[in-house]
Amino acid sequence: MKIKGQINSGLQLLLAVFVALFIGAGVSDAQEPTWWGSSSWFDWSDFRGSANARLYFARFVSGSIKKNGIEYDLKSSPFSMGSDPQVIREAWFELYVDRLGLRLLIQDHQFTGKRAPGESISHLDFGAIRVGLDLDLVRYPFFRSGIDFDYSMEAAKFNDRSGNSEVVFSSAQPMTIGLHATAIPGRVRDIPIIIEARARGPIPFYKQSPNAKVIDWEVSGGLRPSVWQTSLYGYSTFAFGIEGGFRSLQLNMDIDPDVSGLSQASIKANWQGAFVQLGVSF
Repeated sequence: MKIKGQINSGLQLLLAVFVALFIGAGVSDAQEPTWWGSSSWFDWSDFRGSANARLYFARFVSGSIKKNGIEYDLKSSPFSMGSDPQVIREAWFELYVDRLGLRLLIQDHQFTGKRAPGESISHLDFGAIRVGLDLDLVRYPFFRSGIDFDYSMEAAKFNDRSGNSEVVFSSAQPMTIGLHATAIPGRVRDIPIIIEARARGPIPFYKQSPNAKVIDWEVSGGLRPSVWQTSLYGYSTFAFGIEGGFRSLQLNMDIDPDVSGLSQASIKANWQGAFVQLGVSF
C-alpha cells in the first residue's frame, strides 16, 4: 500500500505539472518565432502519430546479484548469462497532441542465461509494457527537444534457478525522467536525414521502495522519406523511416523473493548494443 501511494502521488504531481503548463493554452494563428519555436505554445487541434518496431542486439556487458551478503557474477555458472548478443524485439506507438506525446512500448521481456549440462536456466524479466509522456519544450521545423517521463506497468523480475528450486525476485515498478531530441540536419535527394537521442534515469530527490534505478540512453540516425503526400484527411504527410543506432541499458535494483524466510537481494546489470528500427509516421 505504501508503494502504491508513492506511485499515485508521483503520477498526480506529474499530471498537475502538465496541466499547469497548458492552462491558458489554445489555438493561435500567430507563428512568430520565439525561443521555444513559435508564439503558439499549445494547439489542441494538432495531432500526429507514429508506429515503430525495433530489433535490439543486446550484449550483456556485466551483472551481479547479491544474496545473503554474497555477490555472484551473473556471467558465470550457474547463471551463465554470456556476452553473446540476444535479440530483444520492441514495438512502440506514440500519439502527439501538438507538444505532448503519449507513448506505449511493448517489448520482449526476458533475457536468459545459457543452459549447461546439469544446469537450469535463470532469466531476467524486464517487464513487457511501459507507458510514457514526452513534452517538447523547444520545437522548430527541423529540431525539437524536451523532457519525458516513463512508468513501467510491470515490475522487473529475476527468476533464480541456481538452486534446487526456482525463486522469483521482484523489484518495484521503475519510474524515470529524461530528455529527448530530434533533428533533421539535411536531405539526401530530398529525403530527410534524421538524428535522434533519448536518455532517462531515476527521478531526482525521489527514492522508490524497494530501490529500482534504471539508466537508459540511445542515439540513432537514418532516413525518413515521404511515402505519399497527403493522408486520408488531406492535410498530413505519411513518412517511412529506417534508422540504426546504439543503446545502453543499466539496472540497479533491490529485489524481494516470493518465498518466505529469504532476505531481500540486489541486482545490477548492464546491456549495450546496436539496434535497427523501422517506423511510419504522419
